[in-house]
Amino acid sequence: MIADMSRAARLAVRLIPADDREWIAGDLLEDADARGLRGTRRDCWLAAECGVIGASLVFDRLRETCRMPLLREIAVGLGSQGHSASGKAAVLIDTFLVTGTIAVLVVGAEILIRTLFVAAGL
Repeated sequence: MIADMSRAARLAVRLIPADDREWIAGDLLEDADARGLRGTRRDCWLAAECGVIGASLVFDRLRETCRMPLLREIAVGLGSQGHSASGKAAVLIDTFLVTGTIAVLVVGAEILIRTLFVAAGL
């Protein structure tokens, strides 16, 4: 079924995880036929739909993999552990730890997404 798609749609369908790729592409081709889409309109529609579905599945799986606790929970956890420093120094240390943790998670997610787009040829 994927062989029936244009090159742009085949590139976009690579964003969809391999386990789900064949049946999602089949459903999209059936939907395009039911809508009466032909030629370039069909190719553009398939590429857009594959891109949106693939990106949403990647983000869902990324979110499931990287469960981040709420910022409030992180702050409470750091505050309850206690530090040898007191007062303003403890607050400053907590702030740097929380900010650093969030920054590392964001950079990791960006690297993962960029790698996926490069692997898909986009």
